[in-house]
Amino acid sequence: ATQVTSCAFGGADLGDLYITSATQELSADELEVQPYAGALFRYRPGVAGLPSPVYAG
Repeated sequence: ATQVTSCAFGGADLGDLYITSATQELSADELEVQPYAGALFRYRPGVAGLPSPVYAG
C-alpha cells in the first residue's frame, strides 16, 4: 500500500502498531498490483507506545 494514512499504537501492552492506508485516487492498474491498499495493518515493532494522558479538567 503506497498511501499510508495514519498509524497508532494499541493493544493491551501498546506493543501493536496499527497502520491504515487509502485507495483514494489510485487507478485500476494500481489497485490490481496493490491488493492491500485501503487495508488496516497490524505490526509488532518490538517497541511499545506510550499511553495517552487522561484529561483531568
